[in-house]
Amino acid sequence: MRANVQRTKIAEMENLSRQLNILRVLLRVAKEIRIIDNKKYVNLQMIIDEIGRQIGGWIKSVKKS
Repeated sequence: MRANVQRTKIAEMENLSRQLNILRVLLRVAKEIRIIDNKKYVNLQMIIDEIGRQIGGWIKSVKKS
């Protein structure tokens, strides 16, 4: 049962990571077509990068346990 819960958690976090990557692409497109300026792009990219690091850490943590 525990292994099943662990697989579910990992799958959900990996799905979240994929969605975050889609957000990165959409943000880049928004910058390229000038929906957002460079300053906003940099700020949002920093936030997204931090979220990505947190997700990666959670995935590693769950895989170790």
